[in-house]
Amino acid sequence: ELYRELEKHDGYLSCARFIDDTEIVSASGDGTCILWDVDNKGPKSIYADHTADVMSVSLNKKSSNLFVSGSIDTTAKVWDTRQGDHAVATFTGHGADVNRFVFIDLQFLMFFVIFDLVVYIFFFVKMKYKYVVTVQWFPDAQCVVTGSDDGKVRLFDMRSYRQLNQYVNKSNVSLHSEDLSGVTSIDVSKSGHYIFAAYDNGRVYMWSTLQGQYLCELPHESRVSSLGVSDDGYALATGCWDFNLRIFA
Repeated sequence: ELYRELEKHDGYLSCARFIDDTEIVSASGDGTCILWDVDNKGPKSIYADHTADVMSVSLNKKSSNLFVSGSIDTTAKVWDTRQGDHAVATFTGHGADVNRFVFIDLQFLMFFVIFDLVVYIFFFVKMKYKYVVTVQWFPDAQCVVTGSDDGKVRLFDMRSYRQLNQYVNKSNVSLHSEDLSGVTSIDVSKSGHYIFAAYDNGRVYMWSTLQGQYLCELPHESRVSSLGVSDDGYALATGCWDFNLRIFA
């Protein structure tokens, strides 16, 4: 049964997270994040500092007022709901210039959009435009981990406002080009010692957070679209395009 319908975004919704029973944070293709009041069915704040589609949001587990967003504008931004509608921190370093669009290979992307039970199919030329796909808070709630279409995972520190480490395997290339395979999902072990990253070529890597080294690969036969570490830290679940959910322990 439908409980609430919240309308304000002007683009597709890419991600939504419950803060508690009464508040939700959503990310959208309209370039904004919205903090929703579920009971009043309206936005409490709109966060519009991104200059392109917002693809992911992650909540800070130690402070319900903080969340981080990742965008096609190649940045990750940290927001504090107590301090207005502007980002309190911005982390850059992924991919190309935000204003640089370069067409390559005439590879086509296909989008299915459903309006009023009618399916519309759109084709777009694929562009060499790297963006932040996924973001995650570090367990200490002082650092942010980002994963990008440029094939790199980065660790940023909130206190020094700088990048602490980068995780990349130059041999981990895409199935369709010589570019690095894009990151699709990331998570961090409960201890913070390991970072898990899924890639669009079907690989899942475990990285040493401190050393920045590749430790092992978890086998999959097709693209892995999502992964997550259990709350107790003893298991990792992955969702794959072969229709299977795998649990590693």
